[in-house]
Amino acid sequence: MPSPWIITADGRRFDLLCPSLEQVSLRVIAAATAKMCRWTGHIQGFYSVASHSVAVAQLCRDAVKPYALLHDAAEGYLGDVSTPLKNAMRMLSPAALAAYDQVTEPVERAIHLACGLQWPVPMDIHAEVKHADLVMLATEYRDLIPPGSPALDMPVDMPPPRARPIIFEHDEYWGVAKDVFIDFARGLHRDGLLPKLPGLVA
Repeated sequence: MPSPWIITADGRRFDLLCPSLEQVSLRVIAAATAKMCRWTGHIQGFYSVASHSVAVAQLCRDAVKPYALLHDAAEGYLGDVSTPLKNAMRMLSPAALAAYDQVTEPVERAIHLACGLQWPVPMDIHAEVKHADLVMLATEYRDLIPPGSPALDMPVDMPPPRARPIIFEHDEYWGVAKDVFIDFARGLHRDGLLPKLPGLVA
């Protein structure tokens, strides 16, 4: 059976089980994640995965910013599967979640290698990205979730949210969020932090 594949926003093929580095495009990732709403859409207003990714990167040290920008990049090809849904899959069938991880790993690997980044991600970098991701999770809960909602059921203590509240100016139109993601990637490239820009002109 041939590898399952999708048609991407630039009209090309992306193989899900064995993607090549040539199939990776930051422009496609930016466009797709700019159209995806965080929290599976259950928030006040609209806040995209692309904007979340930039916000997480802004919280990290320079050397970590490229990894933070790309920490949800696979969702540009696979869609956003929420953590509660992953937990439900784990409870019902650990094998099902393991299969999902087997799909995710080659996509993440191709994205990082196409951008000239290390894979697997070094543990210290992964830990910093995870912390920044949790800071933005706490910030989004404070700013985007309806008042009076139940507290999150988290396996770890949540860090405090960032002081600056979330504004929606980047997400009034998905094209703006896409451009902010692309501009941030180009800035990292100019600073020598993101070696390659697949699908983009430097």
